[in-house]
Amino acid sequence: KEQEEKDAIRVELTRNIQELKEIQNSNWWKMATKYYQVRENTFIRRLYPYYKPFLDSIFRKEHKNVESADINSDINNANTHNRLNEILKFLESDRKTVVMLSAIPFDETLNQRPLNLSKEFSKKGYYVLFVVYQYYQEHTASYPKYVYNHILEISLEDFMYIYKGINKKNEETILYLTFPEAKLQPIIRQLRSAGFKIVYDIMDDWEGFFKANQALWYEKDYEEEIILESDFVISVNDYLKSKFSFLRSDIEVVGNGYDIETIGVDSKFIAASTETEKPIMGYIGWLNKNRFDWDFMFSLAEAVDYLDIELVGYGIQDDILEKIKNSNLNIRYKGKVHPSNLTSFVKNWNMGIIPFVDGAISQGSDPLKIYQYIYFGLPTLIKGCNNTADYPLVFSVNNLQDAIRFVENFKKRESVLHLREENLNKINNFLKQSLWNNRADSILKVLDKKVLYK
Repeated sequence: KEQEEKDAIRVELTRNIQELKEIQNSNWWKMATKYYQVRENTFIRRLYPYYKPFLDSIFRKEHKNVESADINSDINNANTHNRLNEILKFLESDRKTVVMLSAIPFDETLNQRPLNLSKEFSKKGYYVLFVVYQYYQEHTASYPKYVYNHILEISLEDFMYIYKGINKKNEETILYLTFPEAKLQPIIRQLRSAGFKIVYDIMDDWEGFFKANQALWYEKDYEEEIILESDFVISVNDYLKSKFSFLRSDIEVVGNGYDIETIGVDSKFIAASTETEKPIMGYIGWLNKNRFDWDFMFSLAEAVDYLDIELVGYGIQDDILEKIKNSNLNIRYKGKVHPSNLTSFVKNWNMGIIPFVDGAISQGSDPLKIYQYIYFGLPTLIKGCNNTADYPLVFSVNNLQDAIRFVENFKKRESVLHLREENLNKINNFLKQSLWNNRADSILKVLDKKVLYK
């Protein structure tokens, strides 16, 4: 049965690729590509906001909304009716509420920013409606579900059914957006009128992901409009703040963080706490080749064959797995691991690595794993992400030779322990500031500011 499902997916993928090729070869696609090139690189870009409403009236994009016939018929279904009633009951008017719109589900093994902030908001007395963007309609069946204290996870599809009926009129209600999909705009306008504070958190360079064929829903103009329409805009680093500074000057930078509750109180400085036959370098996180520089990783593994490399994470492609399996290189893929179980690996590691591909995706990131590495006490080699160069225990490299020197410096446990002791005050100060609890406090402090029209 599993093989049949895989075959069906391959057939569907092949059909989709063929349809995409047909579109790309069409005259319409060629004309559209030429139009966007002209629009983005000439004075026409300045005129776009004025003629866009006319284009929208001709080529209007229809999204599901409360009035559509198919939704009305779906709401008449008893299961859907009960599901939506549960969501509306959760949004009682006397509760402090955060509606967190996330592109990824509430999964602690992914350890992402929307999840961690939601947990902290809930600890501060907020009820969090965690709304997940759904790629496939059948995923909706598993929602709603309680995933943490005072956190209810639902699908964006269900939220589209009920958002027009929300009327909080309460200053302690927040709409928190973490991705700029087009269908979010009517939600912004509706919930602003219902008394919500509107926050857009620029947590990634979504345009970079789109150009790498990842966030295919992305449209640059919609992100810019959401930035302009939000009451508050937060970015995860200075690079993203600078990218959108031409739109507004009040973007606040609040970086990522770590949670002791998740990775363990006893895990601090656990790196290099056991003797191993060979030194081990480790990586935690996303392994997709749009960001992870596999060419660099393979070159390093070949150059320092006395070093073992362990990779813990997700998103690795089949061709990379096959290459690891068929090579004699000292790379071991360990799969996806819950953060609470990382110590069983990290205690054996002398050093960490974050080998990112140079580009917008990497420059727009503030790697969550770096906070874990520092908490564990790992000297860390990082490539392709200049935003973390001044973090403690972090060493930025630009080439293979610098990476080899880094490995040589920390192949012995004594070197790791000495570096940690030498930088103890700097490490502890950094860790104190980087707790997710403090990050949430910083965001709520920003949201206490008054906006002109409220």
